Amino acid sequence: TKEIFDLVGIKGGKNSGTYHDTKAVFIVVEVDDPILIRKASQALSLRSDASAIFERNVNRGGTIDALKRTVDLILELAGGEIASELIDLKDEDFTPWKLSLRLDRLEFILGIKIPEKQVLEILERLNLQPQLKGNIVEATVPTYRNDLKIEEDLIEEVARIYGYNNFPKTLPSGQIPLQLVPYFKDYQADQKVKNLISGAGFSEIYSYNLVSENDLSEVGIRSEHVLRVDTPVSREYEYLRPTLKINLQKALFQNRLLSPKVNLFEIGKVYLGKNLNEAREKYHLAGIANNKSFFEIKGLLERLYKDLGIDEDPTEHIELIDEGVYFEMDYSALLAKKASEKIFVPVPKFPPMIEDMAIIAPANISIGELIKTIRAQSTLIADVSVLDKYKDTRTFHVVYQSKERNLKTEEVGEIRKKILKALKDKHAARLKQ
Repeated sequence: TKEIFDLVGIKGGKNSGTYHDTKAVFIVVEVDDPILIRKASQALSLRSDASAIFERNVNRGGTIDALKRTVDLILELAGGEIASELIDLKDEDFTPWKLSLRLDRLEFILGIKIPEKQVLEILERLNLQPQLKGNIVEATVPTYRNDLKIEEDLIEEVARIYGYNNFPKTLPSGQIPLQLVPYFKDYQADQKVKNLISGAGFSEIYSYNLVSENDLSEVGIRSEHVLRVDTPVSREYEYLRPTLKINLQKALFQNRLLSPKVNLFEIGKVYLGKNLNEAREKYHLAGIANNKSFFEIKGLLERLYKDLGIDEDPTEHIELIDEGVYFEMDYSALLAKKASEKIFVPVPKFPPMIEDMAIIAPANISIGELIKTIRAQSTLIADVSVLDKYKDTRTFHVVYQSKERNLKTEEVGEIRKKILKALKDKHAARLKQ
């Protein structure tokens, strides 16, 4: 027949179902190819208890026992009678197989010597019917132990039952590696960053890496510019997130129903590129708050930069949104700039001269560029930071200070002239009158 009965090993259909008026039941116990079941389940985005079992392989020698048990239960609970003989169709016999375990190999892999008698007892308890032949143990593996294929699998079973906690405590031998492995991650730096942000009143969250098309559109991102999963489990988890903003906004909305003041942050991966050829992943640090001002967020990030030994202005990473203040930055790049060691600098003996400078600059000029230009005009400029920004106006807080002497008003005036000239020549920026 060309009619589809059901998706074998995945899900039944209307044709293969049972109903109140069902009188005859045809019982089938099959053994399916786990790879084909897995591929079909993924291609159809259809998961079931059956697919979860069959894709992990089943007891190939247990079909007859399973069928007999099923029939016994039906007769006991529902009544009826057997209408046919048992039919067993198979291309091959599924029988137990042999595995050998060398005792010297066991000792070499585990690093300890387990008595022969104890090894045999462990394998016997696992129903592996061990037979000792010289220095080799021959085991007979039942068909329900599909995970036992090679000698190392038997070694793992012996170690597991013997108990890993019973292994003697020893120090690692060999040379200590001096170079970091390629996938090394500095968790101490992570903890330092997390402690600082948590101390400022933020709570850390962990969110899903997958988002929906609607999630992307809500933050102004087109789905065709984002990496998509070929076989998503649902439409809600279809795209790899290109930003942490999506889930942070969701978390803010959900939590503010319970608490009016919400400050959240996350360190997690984002996935960039439109296709596999362009795909790359990075760690980002992001936070969202409806209980912090722009200046509080700015101060927090400045403190973070200072603790990491980074001499930059973080203001460009802050974004004002409807819910409050939001920030996001490339965390991988941030840690790459982290100073490897700190240098002690004594407190200056001589007082600073401070002034605030409101600069009007084109919108395409970043705050970082303006600060870099200002600082380059004199070694007597000890610090430059942003006080405020409004439309095309950025207000800078400039600190003049010398380590050797007191500064004169005339000196500062000359430096101010250099700053304004450099801003005009390089960025077409001017002092707000």
